[in-house]
Amino acid sequence: MRTPGVRRLGAATGIIGLCAAALAAYAPMAPPAASLPFARSVAGDTDVTLFLIGDAGAPSPAGDPVLIALTREASASHARHRVVVFLGDNIYPRGLPDSLDPGRAQAVQRIDAQLSVRTASGARVIFVPGNHDWDPGHDDGWVAIRREGAYIDHAGCDVRQGADPACASMLPADGCPGPAVVDVGDRVRLVLLDTQWWLESGPKRADGCPATTAAEVLGQLRRDIVGAGARRVVVGAHHPVVSGGVHGEPVRWADPFRTILALGRRLARNEQDFTGAGYRIMRAALDSVFASHPPFAFATGHDHGLQVISRDHAPLFLISGAGTFHHLDPVEPIPGTRFEGHESGYMRLDFLGDVGVRLAVRVVDASATARDAYTQEWP
Repeated sequence: MRTPGVRRLGAATGIIGLCAAALAAYAPMAPPAASLPFARSVAGDTDVTLFLIGDAGAPSPAGDPVLIALTREASASHARHRVVVFLGDNIYPRGLPDSLDPGRAQAVQRIDAQLSVRTASGARVIFVPGNHDWDPGHDDGWVAIRREGAYIDHAGCDVRQGADPACASMLPADGCPGPAVVDVGDRVRLVLLDTQWWLESGPKRADGCPATTAAEVLGQLRRDIVGAGARRVVVGAHHPVVSGGVHGEPVRWADPFRTILALGRRLARNEQDFTGAGYRIMRAALDSVFASHPPFAFATGHDHGLQVISRDHAPLFLISGAGTFHHLDPVEPIPGTRFEGHESGYMRLDFLGDVGVRLAVRVVDASATARDAYTQEWP
C-alpha cells in the first residue's frame, strides 16, 4: 500500500525546543516479569511472527550464515502470518547502481540473497530504505532508492496490491519518506519510515507522495499509531533514536582509544551520527510523537550490533543491525539497556492469537546455528 511522503523539516529549532523535554524524560524502566512460556509462542495459537533484521546488505556470495539461519527459522514457523522486515542498508555500499555500472552485478547478488528468504521460506518480505541504499556521497540518491525499490517490487509481486504472503516490496515506496502502513493478521500494525529521506543532502522530491511536509508526516504517524486500535504497533525504520552503538556515540571513558574515536566523530558531526544537525532534528521530531503516542516497539538497524532498550513512557527500542555475518561494530550499555550484543543475528517477535508477545534476540554462529541470547515476554 502506498503511503505519505514527507514535507521538509521547517521550523527545526522549534521542533527541538518542543521535544527536548521528551528526550530528557525517558528514564530506565524495570523489565516486565516473564509471563508466557516459549512453548505457547512457538507451538500455540500464534497470529504473527515478525523477524527484524538490518544491515544485511553485504552477505557472503557463498551463503551468509545469518540469512541461512533466518530462512530456516522463517520456514519452520507455524504462525498464521510470517513477515521478515529488512531494516535498511540492504545493498552495501551504494545501493543498486544502474545497469551500466561495474558494481551492478555485485549489488544484484546482494539483494537477491535477501530476496531468496522470501522464495525459500514463503514468508512475506518487506525492505525499509537505509542510508547506503541512497547511494551515499553521490547526487543520485533519490533516483537510486527508486531504482532499488523497483527491482525489489518486480522480483515478485507488490504487497501494495494485496495480501499475498509471497510478496516482496520496499516500503515506503517511490522515494517517499512514509509512513507506510501494513496491517498483519489480527494483532499487528507495521508503520514504516524512510529516515534517510530526512537526512539526505542531495536532490530529493516528495512529488506524488501523500504527505509533503514534516508536519504532515508526523501528524500521519500519530494517526497511524492511534488508529491501530487493539493492534500492537511496530514502527520500522533504519536510524535509531537511542543507541549504545558507534552512531549513538556514548563516550567510552574506560577505553582511551574508543574515547578518542568517539570524540573525533562528535567533532566531525557526521550526519549519520546522533551529533549531526539533521539527525538531531529527526530524533527530536520522532520523540515528540513517541512521547505522547508510543507504539509497542521502534525497530531499527544502522548500528551493527543487537540492542534492546526499555524506558518509561517510550517504545521498546530494538536495534537489529547485525544482519551480515561478522559485520559488527562496538556497542555499549546506556540507560535502559536490557541487552547489548556484539554478535551477528536478528530479532523475532511472536504475537500470540490471544494477548501475549514474546521477543527473542537470536544470535547466529558460523555454522548458521541460531540461539536465544535474550528473551522478554509481555501478557
